[in-house]
Amino acid sequence: MRTALCIVFVFALAMASFAGTNDYASPGTSHATDGDFPLLYSFPLEGDAHCVGLGFDGNYIWVSAGDYTTGICQFYLYDDMGNLMFTFPQLAGATGWGHRDMCFDGTYMFGSYSTEIHAFDTMGNYAGFFNGPGISPCRALAYDGTYFYTSGFSEPIWRGQWDGVWGSTPAWVQIAPAISGCYGMAYDWYNSCLWVSTADYSGDILQFALDGSPLGTYTTLPEYDIMGGCSMAATGSWGMVYAVLMQFDPDTVVLYDVGSSTAVEPTSWSAIKAMYQ
Repeated sequence: MRTALCIVFVFALAMASFAGTNDYASPGTSHATDGDFPLLYSFPLEGDAHCVGLGFDGNYIWVSAGDYTTGICQFYLYDDMGNLMFTFPQLAGATGWGHRDMCFDGTYMFGSYSTEIHAFDTMGNYAGFFNGPGISPCRALAYDGTYFYTSGFSEPIWRGQWDGVWGSTPAWVQIAPAISGCYGMAYDWYNSCLWVSTADYSGDILQFALDGSPLGTYTTLPEYDIMGGCSMAATGSWGMVYAVLMQFDPDTVVLYDVGSSTAVEPTSWSAIKAMYQ
């Protein structure tokens, strides 16, 4: 009898350990993960299995998806509770995985695509493009109010100031060495830094100063190990968050607290957008 009880007890411990190792936040829950950042909220993207990019326009979280299921690359716009609000096709001939990562300048949502950076208004209408630094495809994309930043798998971080002319090429400058699996990038105005998400199964989120100096490496393990695009988002429900698209099953948007603020007043986003004009 004692032997049987011991076996049951050991089995119970093993199951508890397994559950903890595979723990991740289910939709609609507030959950502190085993990774380095508190997970505030997450929601699944069950309508499309090819989601890759993420951006925030002050109202909605944009998710980009490839055309391997629908035949047309798509933008999906969600509120900060995970409700799908709008769907737009990715115009200007986007094929394959489409736009990998996104950033917003107060007027346009920019998406990294092939060797170019495409711009869309908040209704999904294509406005134009400018050229990237010559890497193909451009993946990670961020904007700090003055400079655009981009990178890709095993590519350096490049910084360039666009002149506002469609079809032009900024004078791109390399500011950091090549990054393994670099996929997404976000400018954090509160901490004056760049956050970089990776897709090399390391679960690494990297932090850089705006001059490209490395500031830290953080983990999302054991919950998530491969990421897509990312963005800072001033949400009404969760405050300022670091939003990351996790290439999971299903693909999932995860909102992290990276210490950028605990709350955002309703008027704050207007002030933040003014930085981008």
